[in-house]
Amino acid sequence: MKRHCPSGRRPAGWSRRGFTLIEMLSVMVIIALLTAIIVSGMSVATRKSDVNRARADLEKLRKVIDDYKLNNGAYPGSLPGAPGVTNDPWGQPYHYAMPGAATPSLYDLWSFGPNGANDSGKGDDISN
Repeated sequence: MKRHCPSGRRPAGWSRRGFTLIEMLSVMVIIALLTAIIVSGMSVATRKSDVNRARADLEKLRKVIDDYKLNNGAYPGSLPGAPGVTNDPWGQPYHYAMPGAATPSLYDLWSFGPNGANDSGKGDDISN
């Protein structure tokens, strides 16, 4: 029940309680904006992390392939496995071609990247 003062002035012991609708909406808008900024920043960081992981995996696979050549005298016909490396961060297998298209005397090793599609070097593919 609202207390009413007949003189129109509040006595010293009275205080305003609660927040107005405008104050509440303002705080909610500020919180929503901050959340959107944080979430978008996290998605960029996650994408960079996935790309860095794919590059590290390709480096591991490159070392395994080079070790295979040292031990056997030739590059493998298909992609050998490396410990802890099965698929790229987006769940797709890594790709290997021997001889390589760019360097026929060597090999090509790549991931199709986040979109999982062959962009022929124009998109987000990650290669050695």
